[in-house]
Amino acid sequence: MFERVKSYSWSYLWVSLKTMVSTHEGVEPGFYLSMKIFQIFSESFRLYLIVFACFVNIPLFVQFYRKSNEGLISVMIYMALYFAFVSTTGLRQTMAMVIMGFIGIDFIIERKLKSFLICVLISYTFHKSALAFLPFYFIAYKKPTRPYFYACLIAVAVLFIFRKPFTEFLTSLGGYEIYGKQYEGAGTFNYSAVSLAILVMVIWKYKQIIAVDKNAVVYINACIIGCILLPITFIDPSNLRAVFYYSIMQMFLVPDICISMEGKDRTIMMLAIIALLLALYFKGSHIYRFMWQPGIYNNSISPV
Repeated sequence: MFERVKSYSWSYLWVSLKTMVSTHEGVEPGFYLSMKIFQIFSESFRLYLIVFACFVNIPLFVQFYRKSNEGLISVMIYMALYFAFVSTTGLRQTMAMVIMGFIGIDFIIERKLKSFLICVLISYTFHKSALAFLPFYFIAYKKPTRPYFYACLIAVAVLFIFRKPFTEFLTSLGGYEIYGKQYEGAGTFNYSAVSLAILVMVIWKYKQIIAVDKNAVVYINACIIGCILLPITFIDPSNLRAVFYYSIMQMFLVPDICISMEGKDRTIMMLAIIALLLALYFKGSHIYRFMWQPGIYNNSISPV
């Protein structure tokens, strides 16, 4: 792809960009445009990947430093719950997730709608799934109450039952009808179990969580929506790409859950979470190889 972009003219990329924004059709050109701009300075794909990794990880770890009450746990969640996997294999969506989840989230917290919409538009040109995060601006500060939590749990259960029409409806809105078809053996059992367990802990300690972090309401609502969207991953696991925009807030919410506890309970909870994340990491870990390294087609992963 990097080599093919060299043959694209600027006018072709500009027309592709206008066409996608106006008609919601075509492959997202923002990713190709980023490659074309980079090629002004270097034609090395390896260097592009290094710059890309910096673009992804610097905002991520800056947010860990600014917003996380336990940076170690945030990093472990990033490594264990597929976020690191996606960031090294799904480059287009990773770019969209960084813009939306780690830059746009500040505009949600600060209630800057215009800036947030600009983030949505830029992210959309990298991956259409970015539109899944657009409604969150308007519900991010929904006040958590027990009736609200119970209603959300009921919604999750009902949507699991009717996951097929629910998925078809959402994928048709986003222009990804192909992901509305039942994938044999689909299911994100471990990921869903962890996400629902986090939601249960939030319901248990939500008042204390909000007390220790002024932004916790935003993270809680993101966690809820992420759980409501879990049924679509049992139609096609690729639909996790929409769930991730919300689930990445777990990296800030889980540390808040730990901090909200006191004394021995906090220590026990932190040790239990660290043990679980380590187990998930080693269970799902892969040996990463770039496409130019030997063994690329032998149980390895490449950035595509």
